[in-house]
Amino acid sequence: MKNIFYPTKLPIILMAFLLQFAAPSFATSDVYKWTDDDGTIHYSDKKPKYFESKSLKIKAGRTSRTRRSAQEQANTLNEQETQKLTVQAEKLKGETLKRENDARCQEIRNNLKKIAENSRIKINDNGELRYLTPEEISTKTKQYQQTLKDKCS
Repeated sequence: MKNIFYPTKLPIILMAFLLQFAAPSFATSDVYKWTDDDGTIHYSDKKPKYFESKSLKIKAGRTSRTRRSAQEQANTLNEQETQKLTVQAEKLKGETLKRENDARCQEIRNNLKKIAENSRIKINDNGELRYLTPEEISTKTKQYQQTLKDKCS
């Protein structure tokens, strides 16, 4: 049976044991507080030579490995703002298209109403005014009705 406290291993075991208890003291540091002649309070990690100071024990907290840099946080905010603006732009685009479609549909309804009220329809055909024939009126009526059915439900 081997002795675990063999002389060459003893310093390593002793060092590991001491480090276990000494590790918390590495996380603390001295901070000195003093007041100068003008009454201003100062804090420093170096003891002042010419002023009476009080030593404060401050434990450093653990660093968060998940904390992102300021640049990364700014980029994330920019991405979020861009996404919000994109969503708003798409919403506005959709609303604009709906209003334009509603206006076209209303124009078609008005044209159908004019066709129904008037037996003769005058149009501007390449700079010349002329009346639509009954066949053209019938064709236009069917086109308008189909467009209303397809796009103006």
